[in-house]
Amino acid sequence: IKLTQITIPSSVISIGDGAFYECSSLVQITIPSSVISIGKNAFGGCSKLKTIFVDSNNPKYVSIDDVLFTKDFQTLICYACKTKNTQYTIPSSVTSIEDGAFSYCSSLTQITIPSSVTSIGKNAFGGCSNLKTIFVDSNNPKYVSIDDVLFTKDFQTLICYACKTKNTQYTIPSSVTSIED
Repeated sequence: IKLTQITIPSSVISIGDGAFYECSSLVQITIPSSVISIGKNAFGGCSKLKTIFVDSNNPKYVSIDDVLFTKDFQTLICYACKTKNTQYTIPSSVTSIEDGAFSYCSSLTQITIPSSVTSIGKNAFGGCSNLKTIFVDSNNPKYVSIDDVLFTKDFQTLICYACKTKNTQYTIPSSVTSIED
């Protein structure tokens, strides 16, 4: 059986780490007001996810245009991969991008990261096979993008290489000591 949509029952207060990880047929999820905890990578790899509904009475989470955030809009938890948008600008209120938040979003071609983002989780952009462009606000204190490659500002960690760049070859800078998942 391939799970295509789920409505979390109102008796559930917590969705664990990786609970729906790589549910590749999942198209729609509804989160009730009772859920006050969502684990890391809970929806990572849900490559067909189109719609994320969150009950308007939920005290902790909200979904705007099928992007799941904490209610204070500081943490981006999950981007629905199959939305009609191919480009996404992360709101300037966001300080943290959760693990797997954009993972396997094959329709995503461009991402813009504001200066407010100071934390990017593991595999946040993994499997974004059509990602061409990564923009990082020049005032971001922690991250930078050079030629569509996302690095920590000190150039010691390579976080994401945009797979669909015009480049056919790439030499990792000698300053890089770590390559993220």
